Amino acid sequence: MSILAGVAAVACLTAASPVMSNDDEGEVRPPLELAGLPQSSVDELLRYAESVPLENIPGGSSTNVPDDVQELANSLWEERPTGFGDVEWDATTGTARVWWHGDMPKEVLASVNALSTEANVASMTYSREELEAAASRLLEDSAGAVETVAAKFDGTGLEVTIAGSESYRKGGAPLDAMTTYPVEVVVGGEVTSAVDDRKYTPYAPYAGGASIINGTSTVRACTSGWPVLIDVQSSALPKSYGMAFASHCIVDTSSSIWTTWPDPANSYARYYFGGASQSTYRSQSADAVILTNDPTKSGIDDPNKLYFPYIYVGPPSGASRYIVTASVAPVIGANWCLSGAPSGTTCNNTINSTGIFADYGAAYPTAGPLVRTVSSDGSANVGQGDSGGPAHRINSNGDPFAQVAGIISGMQNGQPNICYLGNDGRLCSDTALLSPYALVQNNIGIRAMTAYNYNE
Repeated sequence: MSILAGVAAVACLTAASPVMSNDDEGEVRPPLELAGLPQSSVDELLRYAESVPLENIPGGSSTNVPDDVQELANSLWEERPTGFGDVEWDATTGTARVWWHGDMPKEVLASVNALSTEANVASMTYSREELEAAASRLLEDSAGAVETVAAKFDGTGLEVTIAGSESYRKGGAPLDAMTTYPVEVVVGGEVTSAVDDRKYTPYAPYAGGASIINGTSTVRACTSGWPVLIDVQSSALPKSYGMAFASHCIVDTSSSIWTTWPDPANSYARYYFGGASQSTYRSQSADAVILTNDPTKSGIDDPNKLYFPYIYVGPPSGASRYIVTASVAPVIGANWCLSGAPSGTTCNNTINSTGIFADYGAAYPTAGPLVRTVSSDGSANVGQGDSGGPAHRINSNGDPFAQVAGIISGMQNGQPNICYLGNDGRLCSDTALLSPYALVQNNIGIRAMTAYNYNE
């Protein structure tokens, strides 16, 4: 079974933070505002942003996907034309590949041929759409016998991950007998959600990548993702902006209110971070929900927003705010940064699938299609308490700018005492499951808040 990353004490696909208790958690207070709150320009946002030396971030100096390849991927993921599978980048050879089922439209082929790097079109046996539908069905039909099912990006079939050989059969029937598509079975351990300085900051506007908690004497911990503009507003809860994080974090919570951690240096006060509705601005299949501001609790109303286009980059303590400038789509072979609050930022997480469906257990619906990354050096970069945190890219020139890519949903085969940072008994893994930006955007009706739109 999988365990969610901010709700449970164990981390499977999603990363769960340790359950903590504190008899003196103090009152929940409105946040403090940064002096001279930036209002209208990137230059003003830069007053509160600071670069982290790239050499201090694992994978920070690695070469990003070429801009024109990334732009092609962004366009194809936004439009999702019939036949599109994936865009792949091979950093070793410096070549791009676009996976397609059937005939590629002339205008897309022209865009591929116009890339500045060597590129080719690869044919898929089955379409992405039919494999994703089959993956979702197989995961549901397996009734907990498997952890994840993925549509292979090359279109050759399905990849099934099981926790152990005893999970391979359901009622004596091999999994490959439950679908008409080719199945590769991988023993990969449980998937769990990833639910636990980013901890105590009382200062709004808040940033993604902060550690947030829900509860009183016993708390659940997750990580904030990235600020959003809400385009499809609910009449029951009309809001124009918020903060994305993981939907599984709010399952069985005692309150809708999320706060900072009790600050021992300030009478254990907790500062209001936002509220999460069980039914509004939430998509369980995307494993995403939006925190929104209640001015009666925060004391902050428009235009002095509770959230601005920032995410934290750096270690769990002493991280810097980076300015969000755009969103990006996944590219097979590309590296993404993960910035869970207890694990800090790592940028050596290589994408190897964009079609994963995950079973986090009976309390949660199937999540997917998710993106899967594996750290290039085997480090356990994702763990309990990271759920909801931002997946993103950073500028390779060292400027404090970031492009959001998704949110941390879970991990696979989490183990104790192996965390890259924050090795405090949490379960951690080298394999992360991420809700991609487009899935969150389309399912909830939001856009990433950036330096260029936050005054809308």
